[in-house]
Amino acid sequence: SIEEYMTVEGISLRLIDTAGIRDTQDTVEALGVERARDYINKADIVLCVIDGSTPLTPEEIEILTSV
Repeated sequence: SIEEYMTVEGISLRLIDTAGIRDTQDTVEALGVERARDYINKADIVLCVIDGSTPLTPEEIEILTSV
């Protein structure tokens, strides 16, 4: 993940760009997915970016309904 801190009109923000959430058998990638889910659970606001050029997958729908 990539983190950046900023202040907008006196409000401190921490932006975190995660690698994404998907099913994977790769151990390292699975750790990244777990970290992304932890960030989501702790966040006050979540911005979910999804490729709009293709229909939503069941996995994407699950993510959207969980945040």
